[in-house]
Amino acid sequence: MGCHFLHNMEEQLQEGIIEPAPREPTGAVIHYIPYHPIIHHNTELTKLRIVYDCSARQTLKEPCLSDLLEIGPSLQPLIFDILLKNRMHKFCLTGDVKKAFLQIKINSQDRDAQRLSWYTVLQ
Repeated sequence: MGCHFLHNMEEQLQEGIIEPAPREPTGAVIHYIPYHPIIHHNTELTKLRIVYDCSARQTLKEPCLSDLLEIGPSLQPLIFDILLKNRMHKFCLTGDVKKAFLQIKINSQDRDAQRLSWYTVLQ
């Protein structure tokens, strides 16, 4: 598992999903997001994926990162509406957006609030 985990993190680094944090914080809030691997033994394509837990709390009295983020309108249509609209047409095309929720850009002043701690052995 360790090798797959390191490969997954390196891939996210190369794709710009994660980036090295500066030594000195640039934002007002510094928060490290816990994460853990999910292993799928019965799948061919994605054996391992990393889950970032923005609902984790340091203590019961403190808010989690999800509590502090600004909530905007839902950008995903309701599944019932999609099914109804698809019945009106002869053909329906579907697709899968690769790692859709990992492709969101974060303003530079907010990045320190969404850090994660990870290390790799430099070669």
